[in-house]
Amino acid sequence: MSADRNLPARWALTLPLLALVLVPVFVGIRVSGVLGAAGTAVALIIDVLALAALIAGIPFGIVGLVRAARIARGGQIARGRPHAIIGIVICVLLLVGNSVTAVRLLDIGSAAQRTANQSTLPTAGATAPAQAPIGATPEDGDGTTSYVYSQSLTESAITSAIVQRVHITPGSVQCPTSELIVIGTTFDCSVALPAAGTTSVEVTVVSDQGELEISAG
Repeated sequence: MSADRNLPARWALTLPLLALVLVPVFVGIRVSGVLGAAGTAVALIIDVLALAALIAGIPFGIVGLVRAARIARGGQIARGRPHAIIGIVICVLLLVGNSVTAVRLLDIGSAAQRTANQSTLPTAGATAPAQAPIGATPEDGDGTTSYVYSQSLTESAITSAIVQRVHITPGSVQCPTSELIVIGTTFDCSVALPAAGTTSVEVTVVSDQGELEISAG
């Protein structure tokens, strides 16, 4: 008996594998910043392609399973059923993981906003609020103390905030090498998350001692 090539089933597995290849490329471009401003656009295109591959893999898998069943009923050797099943499972897992992580990251921003709102309404006998994350180090000079931006402290503060809120440890956090410690200054940092690619968080300087507010970008 002849073997019928089940191309839809093969594509069902090829597409999520392609997405898995694109994700580290996307993370590398965003974290390294090698392409400068153009890197953000390139990384976004890669991210969209990876997402499209995952979405397309599911219907390809379904078509592959239907075709495998039809070929088998005709007495031929239908190849591709395992490819289709594995491809669908990988696509669903990656899409669900990406969605859950995105929702949790958005919750960082809403939680930060709720905390800020609550801090403006002190009550009698209330305990002191938790110390805000710090992204600067003190520097003495001319009898005064000023605060200088610290990339490492800022990245550490972002990592701690994400771990505390969503219980996910980022693969890496990349912030600008230099920023002004001036109240109201904002900048973005890239965060690489397992199975979810890279996202960004917005950091705002809220005091001249380098206290920060971290929210979803």
